[in-house]
Amino acid sequence: MIFSQQIEKKFDYEKEYYPIKNSIQTDSLKFWTYSIDYEFEKPNDSIKPVAKIKFWRTESINDKKSQKIYGKPWTPSIDFEIYNINDLEFCKESSYLTKVRSSCVKPNVGGDLIIIQNYVLVNKSVCLNCIRYDNGIDYCRPTLDKILSELNLAENSSLSGIDKAIGTKIERTE
Repeated sequence: MIFSQQIEKKFDYEKEYYPIKNSIQTDSLKFWTYSIDYEFEKPNDSIKPVAKIKFWRTESINDKKSQKIYGKPWTPSIDFEIYNINDLEFCKESSYLTKVRSSCVKPNVGGDLIIIQNYVLVNKSVCLNCIRYDNGIDYCRPTLDKILSELNLAENSSLSGIDKAIGTKIERTE
């Protein structure tokens, strides 16, 4: 499914994750930031990511269940390892393995895979920190969909070009 200029998402959160009763809502982008790390410690795999990107909400959300369980306010976040498009088959396998190894139930299961031009973003978290416990609303995927679907990218953008385009939508944190 194409949702922006040469961007493809391999998760269809509207069909795959949410019952009809839960409305899909996009959080305000003013509450979101991201960081991209080109120098992080790479995994001990033969195929290595070129960077890691993390998106998170800058202000916590008053979620009574999270507050009770963890004793602190809840802040949704999601991160991805970024690979070259040549590693797509490896990324698909990694996404699949993340999903089957997860002990979480949908929509808390990770393994999201997003293609942006010549790059593949893979979420390797078996359980996500995106769903508000007290109402079941996902704060990450719809917000990330909004950010990425509105990117204005030149053809064959570099990773730094994609980074800059995301920075026009939400503030980047170093």
